[in-house]
Amino acid sequence: MSVTYPNAFSTELREELSSERAHSLSVKKILSDSKSFQCSEDCSTFKLTLTNFGKKDYIYSPYFRPGGLNQSHSPNCSLMKKNYENRIGTQETSYIFSRIDSNIIVDLNLLKGLLTPSENPTKMTPTSTNVTIGYTSHNGEKELGSKHTYQHIKSLAKLVRLYFDSKEGELYRFFDRNRNEIILSDYFEELYLEKEVVEHKNKIYYGMVNIFKKNPENDPYFHIRFCSPCKIYDNIVTPTVNINIRLATHRGVKKKIQQLDRLCETKEEFTLFYFGSFKYNDPYLNFDKSHQEIIDYLFFRD
Repeated sequence: MSVTYPNAFSTELREELSSERAHSLSVKKILSDSKSFQCSEDCSTFKLTLTNFGKKDYIYSPYFRPGGLNQSHSPNCSLMKKNYENRIGTQETSYIFSRIDSNIIVDLNLLKGLLTPSENPTKMTPTSTNVTIGYTSHNGEKELGSKHTYQHIKSLAKLVRLYFDSKEGELYRFFDRNRNEIILSDYFEELYLEKEVVEHKNKIYYGMVNIFKKNPENDPYFHIRFCSPCKIYDNIVTPTVNINIRLATHRGVKKKIQQLDRLCETKEEFTLFYFGSFKYNDPYLNFDKSHQEIIDYLFFRD
């Protein structure tokens, strides 16, 4: 989910530079700091870093990347305004959300916490030049593992990206299926230290986790453990989940298994997203999904 930037504003030279030009100047020692960049002249709140700074030899071409976590573009950021203008006249249709211009309608089943397949994706049609959005949907549940569910998984992963884009300052507006404006962050819950969890409440939960591969020779499974213990019914419990590799064989799962294998090898923490709810069985706090379907509701961000 990482975002790269082809250009950035140099706070040393006070001008916009391409990543190639900035790299050339760094090799010539004209630029002295890889972190002295921001996304635009009028956005000092979103810092950028140039990769391969000062290096003559490299494998991947230089590019700008965010200089830190949890940054937000300033309200007057010219890049965000440009992105907003570039979306005018464009639209996108998805199983869980649809977009016209910068207006997005979200059709996520928080009541059941299901990736409910539909015969036709959610659609939006503009009825005026204002933010009035029309909506049609035809829902019908199908078995997990179908093509429909696979498309829902991809759509939900993209909704996660939109969530972080909006947190960083992208000028989006979000609506529910009844065209009521919503705050997208209400659909998400970060699991930080001693965060209180409500049992059976469906949201998109996320937090830093560790992963381990268990019993590799007989019936292998991944054991995922959140880094921060949470609070439920006045008890402090660390959420965990086991993923049975033998059962993870349906459409769209192979790539996730490969990702988890790589993450096991690196032994580094990463961000896990989970759409659904939790169930508490003292002393355990587990994901409220069956072993067969759990991996469909997980997304990863390293």
